[in-house]
Amino acid sequence: MRTNSRLPIYLIYFLDNFGFAIVFPLFSTFILSSESFLLPPKYNMMMRNILYGTLSGAFPLGMFFGAPLLGNASDFWGRKRVFTITLCGICLGNLLTALSLFIGSYYFLLTSRLITGFFSGNLTLCHAALSDLSPTPKIRAKNFGMLTAIGGSSWIIAILLGKWATSAPYSFNPSLPFLISAAVAIFNLMLMSFLYQETSPGHTESFNFKKGFNSALHTLRSSKIRRLVCVLLFFSIGWLITLQWFGGFSIESFHTNHTQLINIFLSIALCWILAASLLNRFIVNRVSLAKIPFYALLLFALLLPFFGITGNYYTFCLLNILSISASALILCNLLNLFSISAPAIAQGRILGLTQAVIAGAQFLAPQFGTFFLLGGQIRFYLYTSFLILLAFIFLWSEMNLLKKQKLP
Repeated sequence: MRTNSRLPIYLIYFLDNFGFAIVFPLFSTFILSSESFLLPPKYNMMMRNILYGTLSGAFPLGMFFGAPLLGNASDFWGRKRVFTITLCGICLGNLLTALSLFIGSYYFLLTSRLITGFFSGNLTLCHAALSDLSPTPKIRAKNFGMLTAIGGSSWIIAILLGKWATSAPYSFNPSLPFLISAAVAIFNLMLMSFLYQETSPGHTESFNFKKGFNSALHTLRSSKIRRLVCVLLFFSIGWLITLQWFGGFSIESFHTNHTQLINIFLSIALCWILAASLLNRFIVNRVSLAKIPFYALLLFALLLPFFGITGNYYTFCLLNILSISASALILCNLLNLFSISAPAIAQGRILGLTQAVIAGAQFLAPQFGTFFLLGGQIRFYLYTSFLILLAFIFLWSEMNLLKKQKLP
């Protein structure tokens, strides 16, 4: 039955990541094109880019507020109850997104993405529920790695669907992916009802959103948690910047075409999946849990300066593949360190905080990246490397405390 409980968790995690990833292949076409059905033709490219950036940031902004509140609510109300509420919210958000695309309203679309992002904060619950189902830290690290791999698979589906949606003669109504997502949410509600067994019964005391917000702030009073938050924040911004500008530098510096770009993105996503699942499982059995993100951060920081100086596209792609593999290991094992740092009754709260940090990084990364671009490609990657080094230094300062915990 524990295996059956994992199935709806995995599907929810896939659905939430797909909801974020589908923006990039679809909405860029719908917003940036001069023939956009969402914006008037008189809007220039600068205005279109501003509105596209705002729309791209709506989902993670909603998640930023939703993740800590929903995670903390699940500690009080139980995971299954909050899963049910959020799946209904995701279904509603996707239906509103489909409707906004059908009627061609940008501001209605923006609102629907905020709603969907807020309820997609149940990514937190996926980690918390798997933590409940993991009897040891090493098993939890493997389970978190599987979730991270599933997140990568959702990106592959989103990229392929985006290519299909925007390439004649296979183009279809832009509302369709979101109608499918709403249907998947309904299907997952049924799975949750029949297969998922409650992993955390919750508390008897009452809960409200003000209490949830205050609890999230209270978590940050721990110096240990603050350092781990800094590690996760600087790493996430650096990793997302590298990923988001890979396509732009590929086109600008190496003149890649659309098909080449899609193929390498699929290769990068596949490497993320393999690193998070198979490679992570292999390393977890042989290396201390704290050392995995420690050495992976150092490798990532050392690789980044070479991005800006290589003149060979295949070397550039190989560096991205190595860095994305390191990032997959960093992410799932950092989340495991957060989980280890919290008692069983506070897993939702602490993992909600981590998801809020990642959502904040998703919102901040485009701003940092745009600023870094002013210095040119070489400085762009040097600045990004500095962010990863900051994450490494904060984790280094935490290592002595982690050693005292005698992690396996």
